[in-house]
Parts: sequence; structure tokens; C-alpha cells
Amino acid sequence: MRNKNIQQKEIDSNWKAIISLISGIISILPLIGRLFVVYWIKTIPAGEFIGYFLTKTPLLAFIGLILGIFGLKSAKRNFAIAGIILCSIGLLVPLYYFFK
Repeated sequence: MRNKNIQQKEIDSNWKAIISLISGIISILPLIGRLFVVYWIKTIPAGEFIGYFLTKTPLLAFIGLILGIFGLKSAKRNFAIAGIILCSIGLLVPLYYFFK
């Protein structure tokens, strides 16, 4: 019975690490898009679209950062660390553009 509880607890914390990584990837996509689309192609509608997401992704990055911290105790520790790094980038870069 004890092994079943330990396995269930490990599965419960694994999803936190995976969701942290996914939200980290999603939170840096507008930043990558801003580099490629706005500076190279210079299209105004794409710049407005990416600017909209730059205002929404810090919330997603903050949630992913919290889940990544909780996911550090799981078997997917590397996913949690990658999620924390990506979410931190997803939080810091929009703050740079905000205070610029």
C-alpha cells in the first residue's frame, strides 16, 4: 500500500514539472517571434499581435515558475529546471520592454 501512495505522489508532482516546461516554452514564443517578425520582416499587424501576447505571457510564466518550483521534488526534475529557466526569461524580458 505504501508503494502505491509513493508512486501516486510522484505522478502528481510529475505533471507540475511538465506543465512548467510547456508554459515556459509558450511564454518565450512571442519573444522569439518579436525578434524574427518585427525586426526582419517589419510587418505592423504581426507586431501588434506579438505585442498583445507580450502583455499576456508574464502571467503564464509566473504560473509556470510556481509549478516548476513545486516540480523540483519530482522524478522529472530536469523538466522543472528547464521550465524555471524559460519562465524566468518569459518574466524578465517583458519587464525590460515595460520599463524601457
